[in-house]
This record gives sequence, structure tokens and C-alpha cells, in this order.
Amino acid sequence: YRQGLLAVFDGRVDEAIKWFDRAVASPDEALQATALVRRGRAYLDRGDLDSARVDFATALALKPDSPAALAGVGRAALAAGEPAQAIASLEQALQLDPGASQLYQSLGLAYRELGNSEQARAALARVGEGEVSLADPILVLIRSKSRSPQFWLQSGLAQADLGNFEAAADQIGRA
Repeated sequence: YRQGLLAVFDGRVDEAIKWFDRAVASPDEALQATALVRRGRAYLDRGDLDSARVDFATALALKPDSPAALAGVGRAALAAGEPAQAIASLEQALQLDPGASQLYQSLGLAYRELGNSEQARAALARVGEGEVSLADPILVLIRSKSRSPQFWLQSGLAQADLGNFEAAADQIGRA
């Protein structure tokens, strides 16, 4: 899965899809849903609209409250020339994740395709940097295992607050 993330960041979409295939086969539904969204995005990048739509729909079935899956459904609908469905999915994603201001770009384009220039302008005026949230159990696990200097400093200060000065000195020393 991590290899898939790295492949996406490097623009190696076909390789990323192969890595995400493994995660999709996981018995963990949370990981499956996340991997399906990531693989669906990779399929969209590759231009494989049908596969992307299947992945986003399957992720949504696993996690009906996933703004990332809804955004994927919306973006795929927009790419398929179905602006009404795109609008419904994107607006639902924005209700669940109001900070996902990047979605307003796709929403504005969908409104424009329907000929609603006023709503298109309003949506496009709200485009920002906010990405849609994706609950990613693997990244949460990786972050929880992180032992950065900041981690050791905070841990050492917490030990000092508890009066465990020897442990505090050890942990601050690791920072």
C-alpha cells in the first residue's frame, strides 16, 4: 500500500494500481475502502473511467459517509458527462467535509455543464487548497509509530510532569 502511495506521488500510475490491488484484497474493510478510493483516483488519472467508477462505488458501499468516495463518484460522473450526478455527489461530499474547497472546482464545472452559470461562478469563487479528507488507517498507523524528535521531547516533558525525571532525561536525550 505504501509503495502504491509512493508510486502515485512519482506519477507511476500503473504501478500504483498494482500495489493498491493488494490492499483492496485485505480483509480489513477500512483499508479496503481507502485503497479503493486511492486506486479509483489512479484509474481516473489513467483515463480508465469504468474501473474508477466501480472502485468509488464499492468504497462508498463500504463507507457510505466517506467524503473521498463521494468526491470520487462526483469526479467520475463529471468525466462521464453526467453533471447532475456529479453535483449531487460533490455537494454531499462537501456537506461531510466542508474544508474540501478543492471540490468546488469540479462542482463549478458540473454546474457550467448544466448551463447554470450563476451557480458555476459561485462554486468557482470558493475553490481553495483544502483537500477532501480520506480516513487512511495505514497512514494513521505510520504516524502513531513515528518517533520524531518532537515525539521524544513531548514524551520527556510528560514524564517530567509526572515526576519521572530519569525517564524524562532519557527521552529528552533521544530528542
